[in-house]
Amino acid sequence: MIAVMISEITGWLKNEFRLTITVMVIVISLVGTISFMRPEFCMETLALIITWVAIKAGEEEWSEFSLREWDKRTNCSLMNLIIGKAWAALVICSIHVLFAMGILVIMLILWGFNWLQLVNAVLTILTTAMIVTGFGLCGAYLGKEEVNHFTGFMTAFWIIVTGFVPFLRLLNPFYFIWNSLVSQVRPSTFLIHFVYLGLAFLTYWLAAYFYRKETCYV
Repeated sequence: MIAVMISEITGWLKNEFRLTITVMVIVISLVGTISFMRPEFCMETLALIITWVAIKAGEEEWSEFSLREWDKRTNCSLMNLIIGKAWAALVICSIHVLFAMGILVIMLILWGFNWLQLVNAVLTILTTAMIVTGFGLCGAYLGKEEVNHFTGFMTAFWIIVTGFVPFLRLLNPFYFIWNSLVSQVRPSTFLIHFVYLGLAFLTYWLAAYFYRKETCYV
């Protein structure tokens, strides 16, 4: 699992570091300037960018070895390989958040929202990234084009359904971030993050299930 993490992070540093970090800094800076550093707009923009990065991670765009190749090359369990890729994606997304931390602190000072709201929003962004990465890994046994369609469809389906169904809106990261920034965060709010984590591990389990099912017929 450690080898998979190192390989994924190394692949990102070699192939995508400049692109993803540059895009994030430029977009966040533009949105921050236009919105006068309004936290709702800046944090949702950051969430959108991190989701984009997580989609690329799930689709294994910068991976030196795909999940299929790791499975053939090593004796590690499939779930360990999947968790290794997921943890690498989480580390990479966390690095993006760190690069945006200066802007986030300026927002905190200018608009007076508290650290609890900031932590809640950041946790939501990172757990969302874990779920989206899992969606991509669910299609790891497919061809490249099919994985792209699968990941995009599943992510869009999740965001749209949770956005339109009232009792599921807390599971919509963009609604959850907006709501937590415009109202007070209560201790019970953080329980939602455990639900997000549960969804993430469900996607990892499904990834292993789909992969095993497919390979049984090869």
